[in-house]
Amino acid sequence: MERFLNKEYLIVTLLYLFQISAIVGISQGYFNWFIEKTPLVLGLNFLSLLYLSRPLSKKFFSVSFLLFLGGMVIEWSGISFSFIFGEYFYGENLGYKLFGVPLLIGVNWMVLVVISNCISKRLVSNKIIVSLLGAFLMVFLDFFIEPNTERFDFWIWTEGEAPFRNFVMWFVFAFLLQLLFSFSIKAKFSKNTVHIYLSQLLFFVYFYFYFYFYYGL
Repeated sequence: MERFLNKEYLIVTLLYLFQISAIVGISQGYFNWFIEKTPLVLGLNFLSLLYLSRPLSKKFFSVSFLLFLGGMVIEWSGISFSFIFGEYFYGENLGYKLFGVPLLIGVNWMVLVVISNCISKRLVSNKIIVSLLGAFLMVFLDFFIEPNTERFDFWIWTEGEAPFRNFVMWFVFAFLLQLLFSFSIKAKFSKNTVHIYLSQLLFFVYFYFYFYFYYGL
C-alpha cells in the first residue's frame, strides 16, 4: 500500500509539474513550444487515470469505451449540426481526426466524465445528484477553457466565442454520460483522481485571467 501511495504522489507531482511548467513557459514567451505538447499532457491525464483507477475491471474498460464513443459521436454531431452547440470546427493541435473530430477529444470526454464523477462521489451518494454535480464540474472547467480555444488551436468558433447554448448542451450531454458511469461503476477510485481535474483547472483559470488582463478577451 505504501509503495502504491508513493507512486500516486509521483503521478500527482508530474500532473502539476507539466501544467506549471507550461504556465511559466507560455508566460515567458515560449507559447508554441508548450502548446504543441498538448497531446502529451492529455495522454498523461489518461494514463494517470488508468493508474489511479486500479484495480481495473473489464466493466470499467467497457464503460470507458462507451464514454469515449459517446464523446466522439457528440462532437461529430456538434460540428455537423450547428444548432446543437453553435458553429465550430477543430484546429490541428489535438492530433489525428476521425470525421473531423480529434480522437483525443473522445479520450478527454472519457477522462473528464470519470474524474468529475469520482470527485462527486466523495461529496454525495445519490447517483442522480452525483451525475448532476459531475456535469456541473465539467461545464465549470469548460467555461475557463472556451475563451482561449482559438489561441491554443483546439477548436474555433465561427461566431468568435462560445454561445450560451454550448454550455447548456454540454451540461445535458455531460449529465447523460455521468448517469451512464454512475449507474454502471460503483467503485470509488483513489482520492488523488481529483488532481487530474485540479491541475487542468489551474492551467485554464490562469490563462483565462492572463489573457484577459494582458490582451483582453
